[in-house]
Amino acid sequence: EFYSLGAGRRVPGAAGLFVMLLLCAARPAPASRRSAPAKMLRNIDRCEALIFTTSSAVDQPTSRLRRGVSRLLAEASEDGALIALLEPPGSPEHEPLPGAVTWPTNAAEPTVAELTSLRESMHIAAPAGFAGAPGAAWGREPVAARCVVLVTSLGATAAALGAGMRSVGVPPEEEGWLDEEIDGVADACLDGGIGEGPLALRLTDLSTPGAYWLNPALPRDLEGRAVDPTTGAVVARAADGEGAGEEEVAQVTEAAAEEE
Repeated sequence: EFYSLGAGRRVPGAAGLFVMLLLCAARPAPASRRSAPAKMLRNIDRCEALIFTTSSAVDQPTSRLRRGVSRLLAEASEDGALIALLEPPGSPEHEPLPGAVTWPTNAAEPTVAELTSLRESMHIAAPAGFAGAPGAAWGREPVAARCVVLVTSLGATAAALGAGMRSVGVPPEEEGWLDEEIDGVADACLDGGIGEGPLALRLTDLSTPGAYWLNPALPRDLEGRAVDPTTGAVVARAADGEGAGEEEVAQVTEAAAEEE
C-alpha cells in the first residue's frame, strides 16, 4: 500500500503513513474567520452641577464647611462641574463655598420652581458631547438629569425630584443620622462612615450611569407621578393612557399659577 505525498511522490507502507501524520501536524491551523465581538458605545453623563443645601454643606455649630465638602469642590472645579448653595432666609454667617453660586430661597425648604430657576441661570461654557466629544461651542445650561442635590430633609428631596434632578441624602449634622423621612426616598442615602463620613462620595460616583443610579432622572413627585419641572404640578394623563399633550400640560400649569 502506497501513500501519496503530492507532486507524484509516493511512500510505501507504514513509513508513508508516518510521514503523512508528520506533515499534517506541521501545518499551521487555519485562521479564524469569526468577526470580533460587537461592542456597544455607552455615553457616561458626568455630573454637570452639584447643588448643596446649607445643612448639607455647613456644620451648623461651628459654621465651617463639613468634612468632605472642600474635596468635592476641588473635584468639581477640576471636572468642570458647577457648584451652587441654596441659602434660606435668616441663615447665619458661615464659611463660604469657593466658586459656588449662592441662591436664596423664599423659605426654609427650596421649591421645584426655585431649583429649576437656579439651573436655568447657570451656564456651562464648554459642555462635553457624546462619548467625550466636544459639545456646543456656545455653551448651555446644565441638563436637569445631570444635576445632583445634596439634601438633608424631605422638602429638599421633593424639590430635587420634582425638578428632574438626582438627590443624595446625607445626615443634617456631623456624626448624626440620616432623616428617616428621606431614607429610601432620595435617589441615594449616605449615612455614618469614618473619615469624611457620608460626604466621602466622589464626584465621579454621581455620573449616569454611576455608583448610585443607571438611568437619567425624570421629574416626579414623592408618589412617583410625573410633574411639570417648572412648577411641580402633577402632569395629567390622557384618557388613552398616553402622556398628556401640550394643551393638557399648559392647563395644569395655568391652574397651578392661579392657585398661587
